[in-house]
Amino acid sequence: MFNGVPKAGNHLLWQIPIMAGLGLPVSLVRYEKEMAKKRKEIYFWTDHLSWNEGIHRRILELGALMVFIMRDPRDAMASLYRSIIVRVRAERHLLKDLQGMTREELIDAIIEGRIGNSMGAGVYKRFWLPWRDQKYCMITKFERLIGSKGGGSDSVQKRELDAILEWIDFKRKEIVPDKLFSTTANTYVEGGKIGVWKKYFSEKNIETFERCAGNLLEDMGYTDNKER
Repeated sequence: MFNGVPKAGNHLLWQIPIMAGLGLPVSLVRYEKEMAKKRKEIYFWTDHLSWNEGIHRRILELGALMVFIMRDPRDAMASLYRSIIVRVRAERHLLKDLQGMTREELIDAIIEGRIGNSMGAGVYKRFWLPWRDQKYCMITKFERLIGSKGGGSDSVQKRELDAILEWIDFKRKEIVPDKLFSTTANTYVEGGKIGVWKKYFSEKNIETFERCAGNLLEDMGYTDNKER
């Protein structure tokens, strides 16, 4: 299973098994059916699935593995803001309640969990972080996968790609990062760079985040926008 926090670079992660030669993702129902047949082929599914005890137990029963992607939550929130703005412009009839909000007000609402509630700084740990404590789960991060075009490191990107393929025990095709991480993809144009939150957060947004998040950044391994 390739899973992750929304706006954490999931489309980067989901391209890895496809370009490695695993084919296209299947639904969880199809995955369960194929595993029941004891097929030798490797199947995978993708999701933005927050912590769920039922799915956790099912993964254990299936003997499945998970790769879970995280990102500096401030950057994920800034990316969500950009996504909402695009939707407000395209779907005014659906998001009328957001049209009168300033950028600062909208980002505050995201941070406080009033929009995209599972992304709120105060509930982030409860919704997403329990996955990282499971033995079947490998944690990767946007900052490791994005490469130099997104403000990261190409050498770190290569090591992380190799680590993911080793974790799922599959490498049929060589992955070319330049083809995998296209600069025309939404991951880039919708705020897909390390530290993008600095472009969007006001001083008030920073204060709101600090008030709501507590030690979230430290717990996730982020200090001064550097990933550990």
